[in-house]
Amino acid sequence: MISQALRDSPNAELDDPAEAARRLYQSFGNPVEAVQAAGNARRLRELGLGDDVLFCAQLDVTTVVPEVARASQAPPWPLHVTRA
Repeated sequence: MISQALRDSPNAELDDPAEAARRLYQSFGNPVEAVQAAGNARRLRELGLGDDVLFCAQLDVTTVVPEVARASQAPPWPLHVTRA
């Protein structure tokens, strides 16, 4: 997301956490390597859920994203799907 934001707004300034995230992301060869390096990914692979880890490492595969509703708009469940 940070890379896309910088492509859209090349003069944007990143705060420290965003810059740290950008540098960490760039230290890996690709998103799959970044996700696979996580301890939770290893634990999921040990549980036989390695395909789920690979699925989660995909980029730009859907136009549907979750959105958290504010209390004033609260449906029965605070998470609903919206089109990007």
